[in-house]
Amino acid sequence: MTLKEIRSHIRSNLKRMFKDTSQLHEYEYTDSELNSFINEAYRLFLQETEILKKTDTIEIVNGVGILPDGVISINRVEINGMPIDRISRDLKSGENPA
Repeated sequence: MTLKEIRSHIRSNLKRMFKDTSQLHEYEYTDSELNSFINEAYRLFLQETEILKKTDTIEIVNGVGILPDGVISINRVEINGMPIDRISRDLKSGENPA
């Protein structure tokens, strides 16, 4: 579906929800407002379902890394193939994580 089709579907559902259409004006949204709500719902859906999961390598220079475009969340960070939480535990116990 396109954004235009989704907006039309939402507006139709709002009209059906209100038998008294005199109250409908309180629920009139601009295309821009609906697009914002739709996009936020889409981002939340992707984040919760992890449908678009991707693995990537990011170079860190002086403690700063640049994330690729489109990153929604980071689930795991590794240094030299070892998860950060493991490195933290090893450092606390005095073991060499490398």
